[in-house]
Amino acid sequence: MRPRLRSNAATVVATDVLSENKSARLPLDMTANLERAQRQQDNSPKRFPRVHLQIQSDNGQKQDQFVFIYNMTIHLIHFVDAQKQLKLELGYDYKFTMTFNDGYSQSFLGRISYTKNQQGAFGVRMIRCSGLLKRTLGQQLMQFSSRFTPRKLQELDLACESVKEICKFESVTTDDDMLAVLELRRIAYSRAGKVSDDCNPEDLEDKFDQRAIILVAKHHDRVVASLRLILNDQNRSCEHEQFVVLPKNFPKREDIIEITRVCTHPDYRGSDLLQGLFQYASKIALLIDRPYIIGSSTPSLLGLYTRIGFHSTKIKYLHQDLNNQAHVIFLAKKTDILLGRGVNPLYWQSMYEDVLRFAIEEDIRLFATRRDAIRIRIFRILGRMTRKIDHILKNRRLRRSAYIDETLLID
Repeated sequence: MRPRLRSNAATVVATDVLSENKSARLPLDMTANLERAQRQQDNSPKRFPRVHLQIQSDNGQKQDQFVFIYNMTIHLIHFVDAQKQLKLELGYDYKFTMTFNDGYSQSFLGRISYTKNQQGAFGVRMIRCSGLLKRTLGQQLMQFSSRFTPRKLQELDLACESVKEICKFESVTTDDDMLAVLELRRIAYSRAGKVSDDCNPEDLEDKFDQRAIILVAKHHDRVVASLRLILNDQNRSCEHEQFVVLPKNFPKREDIIEITRVCTHPDYRGSDLLQGLFQYASKIALLIDRPYIIGSSTPSLLGLYTRIGFHSTKIKYLHQDLNNQAHVIFLAKKTDILLGRGVNPLYWQSMYEDVLRFAIEEDIRLFATRRDAIRIRIFRILGRMTRKIDHILKNRRLRRSAYIDETLLID
């Protein structure tokens, strides 16, 4: 059965208000020369990172050209010179300086591994490079192609500064996107042992999907993370009530936003992608006039939610739809989280500072007290100090160039 497309007012509001949300790609304003060269190469590949490459030989001779990075294997960068003007000697070492589209430059020592003059292709084996180059290169590769994921970059001995800055966040509005969500659930849940490997993705749709706001993160056009916000009322029970009886002192159904079916593609785990999805979901939740958010997780993941402001209710149940795995229900009041009540200052500044800015811009009333205002001011000061110190230490570590283990230099 093909999943039915949901349509409700909350989804429309989410789409309209957050339509300006964009994948924060690296800016394309390097120099006038770069723009002119781009216009001259309209027939060049569009889905590959384009860099300005300066090449210096041992005798001091220099060449420079705009080239494309069309692939990357372990410590080997595959370039294409569309103009076919570079003259390189096979097996020779050169000093390479790459300038990316944002004007950021990094140098490294490399060896010509192969040349294909007719195609303008050549390979450069990285001999000595810095962590900053690996991080910048990884960011560029992910920005231009969904073939490169955080896991793939790790296999290539690269890194990515921020996955969430590359991805686009939006609500599901088409059947094709819904099918992609169901396939993502199958992949994520089967890897976690919650469903069988041969599970039919369409079997993972339920009645709650029809009245939920389903949010996704997309890397290019690929759905790589998802969650849903369910809005219930007096006549429609919460999803959690299928498995457990909620206490009488629990918030009313009409005051609750349920967050369920949180899943991330295994290749994107360990990055800041889920943080970005939670931030987007928090903005959507602020637009909905319900004070509480509830959800549940396996005990092993409960710490993830308590660190960002949720509180364990200690209510446990077996999730019959997910291989009877044990789950614990967590709860939070939206304004408490946003105003930093009971939230670690470092987690607040990384998760909620941007969300609070959104609430102020949208003129959402938070009923903050003087104590809240003082707390937020302190959190922001601590956040600025922490980011500055972290930036200095990280860059100092990443700027160190290191020779790559020669045993890994295998073509």
